[in-house]
Amino acid sequence: MSAWRRALWERRWWWLPGAVLIVVSLAALGWYQLAYSGFTRSVDQRLEARTSELERLERLVRQRRVDRRQVRYNRRELRKFYRKRLGRPSKRLTIVIGEVRSLARRAGLEPSAIDYPREPIGELGLVERSFSFSVQGSYAELRRFINLLEVTPTFLTLEAVQLTGREGGSELRIGLELSTLFTAEGRTASPESAS
Repeated sequence: MSAWRRALWERRWWWLPGAVLIVVSLAALGWYQLAYSGFTRSVDQRLEARTSELERLERLVRQRRVDRRQVRYNRRELRKFYRKRLGRPSKRLTIVIGEVRSLARRAGLEPSAIDYPREPIGELGLVERSFSFSVQGSYAELRRFINLLEVTPTFLTLEAVQLTGREGGSELRIGLELSTLFTAEGRTASPESAS
């Protein structure tokens, strides 16, 4: 044995505990990496999954906010439509009948008596009123009248047309049925009641 080795062996109590401590520390570090690396990897994967789930939920919340704003806007517009365009029969019926008579006169026709039966539309809070009447005139006048009815800003629907006339005659008679919607009397029609 060489002198260097002999000196090292004689002083082994100085360096051996440190060497044993280093070996034990390296073994503990290796065991830690084997045992806990899977655990930390699992924690990292769960953290990534939770982060992506959080991002998805945040996008969903943002979309729901946009949807809620759109629903509020639609309800406001629907209430405005019910109030301004449809209105109650007590306020709008005379206006609609006047509009029909005015359109007939513009077309060169005079409508006969107007009958207007009432038909409630249940859960929507609306009432449908039909206007049945007949007019007499030339084909051009009748065509002009129907065109005016179709382009009027008043909320009117042409439900039925019945044309009668004499063969060879220039005068035709047309029976018309129009309808329009009103909000029901004594009830506040609203988008909530329509949904």
